[in-house]
Amino acid sequence: MRDRLSLLRFWGLQLEDRVSDAKAVWLFRKRLKRWQLVADWFQRFQAPLAAHGDMARAGQMVAARLVEAPRPRSSREENTLIKSGTPPADWPGKKRRQKDVAAR
Repeated sequence: MRDRLSLLRFWGLQLEDRVSDAKAVWLFRKRLKRWQLVADWFQRFQAPLAAHGDMARAGQMVAARLVEAPRPRSSREENTLIKSGTPPADWPGKKRRQKDVAAR
C-alpha cells in the first residue's frame, strides 16, 4: 500500500501509519477464498465506492496518460497525389509508414 500515495489517501492512511505487508494480505485473501467469502467481501468493498460514483473491477488497475501526437501536414501537391491514390514517390520510408493514405 505504501507504493502509491493515492492508495494511502483512499484508505485514510498517513505515511507513518503501520500497514500490513504483502504476505499478510496474501494470507488474508487465501483465507477468504478458502471460506468462499471473496464475492461477499468484494461486494461490501464496492458498496461505498458505488456511493461515491466509483466502480472497482476484479483486480484491475489502469493508468493512462493522454499525450498529443504530432500532426504531419502534407502540401497541396502531396494531398492531390494522395487523393488520386498514389502517395508521393519521394516520401522517405518512415513518413510513408506513418501516413494513412486511405483515411478520409
